[in-house]
Amino acid sequence: MFGIFVIAGSASLYNELSDRPAPQRAVPGSPTAAPSGGVPAGEGQVPPGHPSIELPDQVIQLLKNLQANADAAPDDLEAWLRLARGYYRAGLLTPSYHKPAMTALDHVLEIDANNLEALRMYGNVAHDARQFDVAEGYFNRYLQIDPADPGVLTDRASTWLFQARAEEAEQAYRDVIASNPGFVQAHVNLGIALHARGSTDEALETLRHARTLADGEAQQQRIDEIITAASSTPPPTQRASASDRGGAATRGGQGLPAAQNVRSNAASEFQLEAGSLLTGYRIVGPRVVEIDWQGDAVARMMIRDFPMDQMPPVMRNKFKSGMNEKLAGLAESKNVDADLKIELVDEASGRVMDVLDGKEWVGAFDEQAYE
Repeated sequence: MFGIFVIAGSASLYNELSDRPAPQRAVPGSPTAAPSGGVPAGEGQVPPGHPSIELPDQVIQLLKNLQANADAAPDDLEAWLRLARGYYRAGLLTPSYHKPAMTALDHVLEIDANNLEALRMYGNVAHDARQFDVAEGYFNRYLQIDPADPGVLTDRASTWLFQARAEEAEQAYRDVIASNPGFVQAHVNLGIALHARGSTDEALETLRHARTLADGEAQQQRIDEIITAASSTPPPTQRASASDRGGAATRGGQGLPAAQNVRSNAASEFQLEAGSLLTGYRIVGPRVVEIDWQGDAVARMMIRDFPMDQMPPVMRNKFKSGMNEKLAGLAESKNVDADLKIELVDEASGRVMDVLDGKEWVGAFDEQAYE
């Protein structure tokens, strides 16, 4: 559908952006090990992990026209809804449109505070912008009006996962399934949540059942990808290697605690395994709190209380040498052609302390000499 979205004539593009209702989809389900796209991408939506798309000039002009029409009619609910839908759909391809979508939705809700389409859309946009508490608030407002909507109940549960409320999210998914046994998104998200907390067998059983409920081959294929990833990737609670000293879970054999609840929106095998490499490193790994993938091989890794840019140069460059070599090898094995760029960011300040590019210092250090 993305190809149609980009190359269709201007009339079709106008319809895509303004006339059709915003998609009503359950928000993908997990900030942890399994792919973030719990179900196939919605109509016009870029697949998870894909970099932002530059919109064609005619689409940008159509958005400007929608904005002008709305500005000229401040009390016209439908004009502002069309604008919000347009920015919402554009935001599925280019995140810079999240903020304009929210602004348009603020105006819609000034006109009609209980507009269900706007409340749902606002929750979706906020979730896509990773403002999970904001998304939860709008889903709550929606559910005050329509408390039984299975999609919104599932969406709200997904925001809980990203806010470290996994038990509440899991129970919410089960509640949705109890009242709507055929609602596939709740089954898929439950499977992802189960895998994230280490219940791999139950997760796989849940995902396989979800596949039997899938609507068409495309959805089945997406669920198959999630099953494959869940089968081959240890959950976060099992990613640390066993130490030779007592067999306790450690990081890199150094007796450091395994990272717990590392947030990640990984959506491909490369991203999942790269995340495991990064969080499994014996020095930096335990400090990682989030890996935000912004492209096939582009990410921001948030690190807490670790001034990496103050490390002795030899240790810092040794780390970069080994990690860049491993990441480059992993990218090659997974047929990832995109340029690698992983920013190492201080969580408190947002300062980029260093960057891994798969190239710098590779081969410059003998790993065994530093063990």
